[in-house]
Amino acid sequence: MTASETIIVGAGPAGLACAGALRALGHSSLVLERADRLGSSWHRHYDRLHLHTHKVHSSLPGRPMPSGFPKYPSRLQFIEYLGDYARSCDVELRCGVAATAIRKDGLWIVESTEGMLRAENVIVATGLANTPNRPSWKGQERFTGKLLHSCEFRNAAQLAAERVLVVGFGNSAGEIALECADAGLFVGLSVRGPVNVVPLEMFGVPTASIAIAQQYFPSRMVDAVNAPFLQLRFGDIGRFGLKRSSDGPMTT
Repeated sequence: MTASETIIVGAGPAGLACAGALRALGHSSLVLERADRLGSSWHRHYDRLHLHTHKVHSSLPGRPMPSGFPKYPSRLQFIEYLGDYARSCDVELRCGVAATAIRKDGLWIVESTEGMLRAENVIVATGLANTPNRPSWKGQERFTGKLLHSCEFRNAAQLAAERVLVVGFGNSAGEIALECADAGLFVGLSVRGPVNVVPLEMFGVPTASIAIAQQYFPSRMVDAVNAPFLQLRFGDIGRFGLKRSSDGPMTT
């Protein structure tokens, strides 16, 4: 059995980035993907999804996103980019092949649905999108409406409801709540604790770019400098029923 130089498990952005970076250094790799296509998690995400980081910061190694893409590409544009990236980097990809076990026996042995594979190196790039956190609440069994995790949400029309409660305050929660509000639904947000609210951009500059430029300074100093600008941007978030965290965004 011929051993591969590197086997990469998972053909999402991380797996493809590893394959592309290795190719640029003259090394070969084999990417295994259990789904029938690359970037499978992105095919399942909700319709409205856009990247919340500027495309300059979201490109994979060695290939910028197309100049024709907007600053914050859509889900479908990112899927298109992943396919183009795999082709341009000549990634050796086997879809529909699941890795079932990995062990070391001199070389690495990867047991898969296609048989046993050997490699000098193994990179696991399976991500977190396939393991949703589904909490349970007392009395939940008596709820007669739809109860969805964000990974199952597609669009507001799918809900066929007039009222919706979104539990959480991350990027997905915000986009889903906004989609439902735009569709005319009554939307409530359940937020567990004190939060930081950070804009997509400040003065036309992506927040990610600002954070990258400030990363070498002490977090609390950065938060103290940024606090007046965030206050000017959002005002008192308490009027929305939110409590501002005592630690700023960089500290948390």
